Amino acid sequence: MKLLVLAAALTWGFAPQAPKPANSGPSAKSAALHAPAQSPAISIVPDDQGASPRAASGPSDLEVRMTWFAGTLATVAVLQFCALLWQTFSLRKLAKASSSHTQEMEYQSRVLDGQLKVMSEQLAAVQETASASTMSASPNPLWSYS
Repeated sequence: MKLLVLAAALTWGFAPQAPKPANSGPSAKSAALHAPAQSPAISIVPDDQGASPRAASGPSDLEVRMTWFAGTLATVAVLQFCALLWQTFSLRKLAKASSSHTQEMEYQSRVLDGQLKVMSEQLAAVQETASASTMSASPNPLWSYS
């Protein structure tokens, strides 16, 4: 019996009540001063023509803005993909050029090593020639011009 009374009290307490208007009560007046105007309620019933008069006339402003945003976002994504492809091809071309420059520098290094070897041989020959000319220019004590 107590359970039935509790169930009846809960049912009566949670019974569906008529909705209160949005602008009723003391807090609603102060909230109305600080809050922007609200759009009319949108009905989820497809046959309800009276609840949303703008639905028949065309898309809402928010839908138009979201469409433009999505289109802009897609355009930016395509442009980023194109930039990524361009960067990939540019880096590949740069890598090939760098490889050929590296090969040329290695070749020049080998040539310079060869020139250094030849120059050291020439220096030894010049030193030998200089010492021979020094010896031939020095006065010989056996030869005297008197």
